[in-house]
Amino acid sequence: MSKLDKHILPCAVVLTALPVEYQSVRRHLTKLQEEVYKGTVYERGIFLADECQWEVGTVQIEAGNSSAAAEAERAISYFQPQVILFVGVAGGLRDVHLGDVVAATKVYGYESGKSGKIFQTRPEVGRSTYRMEQRAKREAGKDNWLQRLGQPYPDPLPHGIVKPIAAGEKVLASTRSATWKFLTANYSDAVAIEMEGYGFLNAARANHQVDALIVRGISDLIDNKSEVDATNYQAIAARHASAFAFEVLVGLCKEELSPSFGVGPEQKTSSIDPGITDNKFTFQSQGSIHAPVQVGNNNTMNSYISPRDDIKEGILCIQRGKTLLLHRDYPAAQRYLAEAVHLLSEDQEPERNAQARFLLALAYLRGERPFGVTIEVWERVEELMQTASVIHPCYSLLYAFARFKGDFARHGWKKRQYLQEMRRMMQEAEQLPQTVADKENISILWKSQSALMQEK
Repeated sequence: MSKLDKHILPCAVVLTALPVEYQSVRRHLTKLQEEVYKGTVYERGIFLADECQWEVGTVQIEAGNSSAAAEAERAISYFQPQVILFVGVAGGLRDVHLGDVVAATKVYGYESGKSGKIFQTRPEVGRSTYRMEQRAKREAGKDNWLQRLGQPYPDPLPHGIVKPIAAGEKVLASTRSATWKFLTANYSDAVAIEMEGYGFLNAARANHQVDALIVRGISDLIDNKSEVDATNYQAIAARHASAFAFEVLVGLCKEELSPSFGVGPEQKTSSIDPGITDNKFTFQSQGSIHAPVQVGNNNTMNSYISPRDDIKEGILCIQRGKTLLLHRDYPAAQRYLAEAVHLLSEDQEPERNAQARFLLALAYLRGERPFGVTIEVWERVEELMQTASVIHPCYSLLYAFARFKGDFARHGWKKRQYLQEMRRMMQEAEQLPQTVADKENISILWKSQSALMQEK
């Protein structure tokens, strides 16, 4: 993904400390590309779920609070994310079982204090941001995140828990140790222990524009740690933690796509100004996608979008619609692409408007050959392609429209008329240079209409 693509999608960063944690995060991402910033090697990919799409940067760091603080600061500086997560494993202190997932409300830096005849605790506390804590509680109360584990489900089923945890520089391996006794005496509400959370949240606190959350899978219960680790439970716990973390991202996305997002009860029946605001973590205009927008013979459109940043919002809708189209989620793709057509002015953004119409035509075809769809669908596709070709006559649009016409000419519907139109458009297309945008459009055409493109 090029630097030019930054901020087209909402961005999240996920930090991990162990290889098994890192691999569990990567499984949720596609289109991974390596990027290097100040010597740190990141991967940037796409997370897609339902109608939600995130750009996600991820990195594996060294263990420890100091490393977590430095790398979180660096990742925030580079990616400029709306959300930053630490995803990994932890030891269970109390009220948890192997495989459970703990999202931290707060993290105790338990090694802070004054050493005298007795150790006097002066605990440092890092807190997850309120919005992330609330979203974690909501997801923990549902079982949607378990679906990300695949079938068959674990037995017994793991639970999502939202409670405090403790973080220090020690690996705790016995309930008979002095550290265990110290923790249970002074931090009795902490349910898990790990080594990076306090430093991570301390860095996030210094970047108030970023929402932060720690998600940990319970990989051992302190005693017999080595034996449990040998059974591969770290990988299981990491998989559970990453499933929960990515469901949190889905919940955040759906929260902002909701028509009632940010609206009080007395306002829900009135119109909403949905433009881009300066509010924390607003990555998409509130209420921007409410329902399928009709773009057909009567060319009617309904929208609640403010004109303030239509171009940026339209580009976002194209990117999401394109990804949904390639994942064959045609109804969702139609909604985003129809909104993009509406947002991107034919006069000011002819190329993008035309591309949105082209992609919308492919979404209406739903992977079927043009000659195989209903007359109503074909008329809608034909109108979209005709308008796109007029707004922005370029190689890929003329070529695609000619292939569509040719499909009907070969199979007997309006054979003479479409054959003539196909030849004319092919001739026009061949006289035009092919741009980078043309190559992308043709690539999408191949992926969406492989049977049509393979036919001579």
